[in-house]
Amino acid sequence: MPFFMAQVLSKSIFMVKKVVCVIFVALSLTLSGYAKGDLKQLIAGKWQRAGGSAPQQPCEYQNWYEFSSDTTYVFYMACNNVTETGALSVNVGNNTISMLPSGLFLPFVCDVVSINEKKLVLRFGNNKKTYKYKRIK
Repeated sequence: MPFFMAQVLSKSIFMVKKVVCVIFVALSLTLSGYAKGDLKQLIAGKWQRAGGSAPQQPCEYQNWYEFSSDTTYVFYMACNNVTETGALSVNVGNNTISMLPSGLFLPFVCDVVSINEKKLVLRFGNNKKTYKYKRIK
């Protein structure tokens, strides 16, 4: 009986190690495309809406963000033909960006799900929906 228990325990430990390895790889792939120090450089530029899991109107594909290296941003909402400006803060450690629209006191916080030279995927707040963007400038 003890031999059987040792085999079961050995297999259980192996499975736990395997699960931890899979989680580590999944997290690494989620943040692929940049080193943490590169987030500030990669986020700078103009990004146009290219899809995502959120329901969209066709005009939303014309929406864009422009993030500047001087900690400001511009957001264009095509459906309403409105442009919003504000302050931008990049938190490299948490892989988040905070946008504080001019005239408001609470920022919008976004998780940077993934980013590279051509694509950006954001998740706003506790929302599970992702928003995909393509670099246009």
